Amino acid sequence: MKKLGVVVALLILFSFLPGLISCAKAPVEKPPTAPPMAPTTTTAEKPFKPIKLKFGDFRAMIPGYFGTPAMNTPAIQAINDLCAGRLVLEVYDSATLLTPAVAEQQIAQGVADCGAAGKVTPGILPMVDITRLPPMHGEISALQHQMIFTFLLHDYLKKDYEAMNLVNLASLHLQATPIITTKKPAYKIEDLKGLALILTDPIGIKLLSGMGAVMIPVSASTDGYETLSKGIADGAVIGWNGPFVWGWLDLFKPGYFIDVGGVQFNAATSNFLMNKQVYDSLPQDLREIVTYQAWRWSGIWCSAWNDTIVPRYQSLIKEKALPYKIIVWSNEEQAKFTKAKLKNVDAWIEDMEKKYKRGAEAAELVKIYSDAVLRYVPPAPVPQDPRLCPDPEQKAKWTAEWNAVYGPGSNWGVGYKAYPNQTGLHKLEGNEFRPWK
Repeated sequence: MKKLGVVVALLILFSFLPGLISCAKAPVEKPPTAPPMAPTTTTAEKPFKPIKLKFGDFRAMIPGYFGTPAMNTPAIQAINDLCAGRLVLEVYDSATLLTPAVAEQQIAQGVADCGAAGKVTPGILPMVDITRLPPMHGEISALQHQMIFTFLLHDYLKKDYEAMNLVNLASLHLQATPIITTKKPAYKIEDLKGLALILTDPIGIKLLSGMGAVMIPVSASTDGYETLSKGIADGAVIGWNGPFVWGWLDLFKPGYFIDVGGVQFNAATSNFLMNKQVYDSLPQDLREIVTYQAWRWSGIWCSAWNDTIVPRYQSLIKEKALPYKIIVWSNEEQAKFTKAKLKNVDAWIEDMEKKYKRGAEAAELVKIYSDAVLRYVPPAPVPQDPRLCPDPEQKAKWTAEWNAVYGPGSNWGVGYKAYPNQTGLHKLEGNEFRPWK
């Protein structure tokens, strides 16, 4: 019995022993909690539904003769690239969506959300015809014409576009047009009498009809080949690039490029337009991208490109010994032609009063334009496609500058300013052209 008590006592002692031992040990700290690991993959962006806009073109979106991009292509590429899939311009080419004669109305009505429209029908946006009046002071530069309308006349014409439910994002300005003829040269005004010429614009038609030319209206330059090939017309009033781009060269054997000091400014009412309701509905950041890139490429670049490419066409005619001749009218003959052009401008002002009661406004815009021509200062240059470089030693420099602003991975020309006093896409401090120092 005594032994049994001892055993029970020992069992009780051993049952408490682990606790006594643990109390005697130094406390052990728990390991710190590990910080959360950074994700090994990027968090997926919230899915979005792309905004798809139909871009209709009233003319062929074909590359330039030297392989340079079609005129609206860089703007479309830049917008699609910078919008990174959130907004996509879907291009409908060569009048497949828009009809040239009514392209403006179609964009306004939503047939296309945006597009290039040529304004060839009288009565549509009549005040905008100031952009293709004949040159009044010997000016022929596309870029000069662009700068005057971009910074000094754009806001005057803005209300006309908005009244049609349109936003004019950019206007295409090309050099003042020559006259191009087949077989029949023209060295003076009298030689125009009886010449059958095709032209899309009512203002130029009225001017040359008054000099005895037989004018054949067409709705688009794409209609010219058939008219010329059948011998219906002797030539056309079109830009220097026209016969090259539209495939007319085989019809001009011989052919004459006649520099008369500019009949009128070519394509100046061809615009990058957008339906105003569509434009206003865009998120602000996308709207800013669309607005800037249209201005930078379909506006500024296009005009600078045209001034760059015209000398190349003129050189090509001489270098290749093609069966074409460049005729430059004498100063005396050009002065006589200018007098006729100024009468045409006066007639336009009278017409604006008679038809629309806007003669005073038209006269004011003509005055603003004329004053601006006399005080014009060239803007900062923009890079051009190196295929247009006339000097082989400069081609590497042109290539580097072009690649910096054009194509995926470039900055698409963001940050360009035409003048040091530019305060907006259509604003100059002091309303004047100031040179860069």
